[in-house]
Order: sequence, then structure tokens, then C-alpha cells
Amino acid sequence: MFTFLRGVILSTCLSLLMTAGVFAGTVIGIATDENGLPLSGVNLTLVGTTFGAASNLDGEFSILAVPEGSYEIKATFIGFRSQQKSITVGAELPVEVNFSLEVDPLALKDVIVDVEHTRSHIAINEPVRREVIVAQDIKQNTSDGGLLSALDGQTGLNTRPCALCGSAGG
Repeated sequence: MFTFLRGVILSTCLSLLMTAGVFAGTVIGIATDENGLPLSGVNLTLVGTTFGAASNLDGEFSILAVPEGSYEIKATFIGFRSQQKSITVGAELPVEVNFSLEVDPLALKDVIVDVEHTRSHIAINEPVRREVIVAQDIKQNTSDGGLLSALDGQTGLNTRPCALCGSAGG
């Protein structure tokens, strides 16, 4: 009987340690563009799991308490080609995986911009002006392959970097 109880206690302790992340690892890395500049806000996910992170202002990311095992990690960012890599996570050392994403202006669809007035004599949901910027125009108007440079100069659009994070938005 004592052997049985000791086995139950050992099993319970082992289970608690696993759920507490003792047998878990960390995935770290940096996300940059093809020129080596850090990308802020890149989504990084372990495919088929709920584990993920977003890159910070310096392009750095970390995914904590990842159970040991083999995974596919995917990096996605609007206006860039997604990238996926295979990794194996252990409990001892962090796994480092870096991504260099390439601009993909062809992945963008047409952009529709609706402008609405909020004055009381005009209905709030009534569009006053609508412009359709087709994907071909976006591709032709870009100076660096990015969406922001393609939309720069369009009436009513502000393409300045984010004041909070400095990101160009991608």
C-alpha cells in the first residue's frame, strides 16, 4: 500500500512540475527586414499551439514556458512574406531563431478608404467620399516596396510612423 501511495504522490508531483513549466523551454530571437532593420509587431506563433509572441521595438521576441518538443514557428507581418522554421525546444537552454522577412507588396489587396462626416445634419454612417486604390497602383507608387510609401501623398491618409512605438506599420 505504501508503494502505491508513494507512486501516486510522485506522479502528482511530477504532473505539478510539468504544469508549472519546470520541464519547459524558451524560444528567443529577432525579426528584421531584408536590410537587417528590426521589425516591431511581427507575430510569432508555434503552429498548432496557443504559444506565441509579438516582436518589440527592437524586433526582439521571447516565447516562455514552451513544453519540450519539436515545433514549427511562423513569423507573419502585414506587407511581408511569412516565414516558417522548424525548432526543437528543450528545458536547458533557450532556442534562438531569427527571421529576416522580405517585403511582399503583391500580397496586398485593394485598399478602400471611406471618409465620414460627424456633423449632425449628415448621417454618421453616410459615406461622403470613397476612393479605391487598386493593388496595381500600390505596386507602381511604392518607392521601397512597402505599403506606406505607396500610400504616401494620397489625400486624407496620414503615413507618418506611430508616435507610440515608432513603427512604420508595415
